[in-house]
Amino acid sequence: MLIKSVKLENWAKSQKRVTIGKIGKEFNVNEEVAQDYYDYLKSTGIVGRMGMVRHEKD
Repeated sequence: MLIKSVKLENWAKSQKRVTIGKIGKEFNVNEEVAQDYYDYLKSTGIVGRMGMVRHEKD
């Protein structure tokens, strides 16, 4: 499904908050695809409530 999963994950980890709009702009995809990307990021645990990115604590 996601060809760019590594790129997507790395990009998301560099953000404070991820939104469908930001994903659409960054990856030049429509809203439907951006929603899939967003759902994927939530399923991996990178993105939490309200699109906030969970940064691993060292």
